[in-house]
Amino acid sequence: MSNNPSPFGDQNPYGQNPYGAPNPYSSPNFAGPPGGGQPLGAKLMAPAIGLLITGVLGLILTIVSIVMALGPPPPIDPNAPPFLQEFQKGANGPQAAVIQCLFLLVNFFIIFGAVQMMRQKMRGVGIAASVVAMVNVGNCCCLIGIPIGIWSVVILMQEDVKAAFNANANS
Repeated sequence: MSNNPSPFGDQNPYGQNPYGAPNPYSSPNFAGPPGGGQPLGAKLMAPAIGLLITGVLGLILTIVSIVMALGPPPPIDPNAPPFLQEFQKGANGPQAAVIQCLFLLVNFFIIFGAVQMMRQKMRGVGIAASVVAMVNVGNCCCLIGIPIGIWSVVILMQEDVKAAFNANANS
């Protein structure tokens, strides 16, 4: 039996003096969780959610562009430079709607890759979706897709992530 009157054991890890400090000459422990890094699920989840947001945002913008392409043509700004006037003319009509439908498929693929990344399945699809998000020029979605895609590819290329995907593929 200890000399501590508390029934819960020694509440002070530094001995009897409640104002005592730990050894000032010891090194701090910044090791983090066992295994040397953050848990694999947390490591994959953040870039996968970013990729998912990129795909959903691109999907919404593409649907709006399809609706606008099939609607009445907007007035052309006569003060705009000639190349911009041609761009405004080309943004409307069936040809523009078909091109936007292709970007609709691209955004569905990005969403599919993000979901597979969250499930830790089909690593190759996750890598491909990350690269496609970087080059998705429809509605300027590459502006958000470039940093998210690079982040996703970097995470997917790490050895512990590869091992987890391989373990899930074998089970």
